[in-house]
Amino acid sequence: MIARLSPLAEKDGRYVALESCPDTWDSIESRRDHPAMLMPLGFLPGGPGVDRATMNRTLDAVLAHWDWETRIWGWDYPMVAMMATRLGRRDVAMEVLLRGGPNKAYTASGPCPQRGDTALPEGSPTIARKWEIAAYLPANGAFLSAVALMVAGWDGCPDRRPGFPADGTWHVRAEGWQPLP
Repeated sequence: MIARLSPLAEKDGRYVALESCPDTWDSIESRRDHPAMLMPLGFLPGGPGVDRATMNRTLDAVLAHWDWETRIWGWDYPMVAMMATRLGRRDVAMEVLLRGGPNKAYTASGPCPQRGDTALPEGSPTIARKWEIAAYLPANGAFLSAVALMVAGWDGCPDRRPGFPADGTWHVRAEGWQPLP
């Protein structure tokens, strides 16, 4: 199956969201969902079909042109941070992981609720009016995965604490963490 997978779709030196609709960077309407084209070097460890220079350009395009107010969701932030970590862009990894946004605000009890795009009928309970998904757990799992990658690295990673700036602003203590694939 792996041998039959299509290569990652790209256009103009950047990866695009969908091979069947390669206008990701031509139309804001094509940037209405997760920036999933970053996942091959974010949640996944990359491979021979992932060009790091193209991923760098794609990351820069996501940072500059994605709709961070309405089209980035709780698990997207950690995924972008993981991708930036694997590219050696520690400053971007940390900034994106800690960046706040309408769909990335953790409650005191831990969940990361997600707002809805549609207005609810008058008289709906306050929590329903404010949040479409009260406990969006993919955000929590992704955050923990990103921290693990940023602390312990991945198989073959030459750096210690590869997701944290090496300028002395962060002092990280961790014991027993294993590298991710």
